[in-house]
Amino acid sequence: MLSLLIPETKDFMKHLLIENIFDNFSIVEANISTSISTSIDGHINKEFFSKDELETLNIENREYMPWSIVKPLCFNLIKGKNTPTYFRITLSLSEDSVENVIKQTKINISPDQIKGLLVNFKYDGKHISCTTATSLKIFTLDKTLDNEWDLLFEKFLKKHEIISTQL
Repeated sequence: MLSLLIPETKDFMKHLLIENIFDNFSIVEANISTSISTSIDGHINKEFFSKDELETLNIENREYMPWSIVKPLCFNLIKGKNTPTYFRITLSLSEDSVENVIKQTKINISPDQIKGLLVNFKYDGKHISCTTATSLKIFTLDKTLDNEWDLLFEKFLKKHEIISTQL
């Protein structure tokens, strides 16, 4: 688990809510407090969509909604002259990207044994922190995946020029 402080709040929020650098993630959940508190469960309610819509959105085989689809809703909740008093947004790397991580790192684990490679963003009214996590469908004492995910996420932030410091 990696725990980071992201000091450039405005710059980070632009990356998170406007740009597409987190679009390879799905939203697991979000809690946003502005004038009201809003909770978002990222599980896809497939009964809401027609079969054609599921295919068009490419979500028929996904558990969680892509961040790119929910991002505008979160942006509308957060934008305005007053900043939120709090938010927590949990994203999970897309299933395709998880498979690429396994291939890239050559970890001896099957992608179907991984529930998620997660990142939690938390804003407390002043600071944004970021924590990585892994969720597995199996029990293992091996922390190789955790360590590789931490390293890959740090590289991801650096690649996109998101400044962070370890907590």
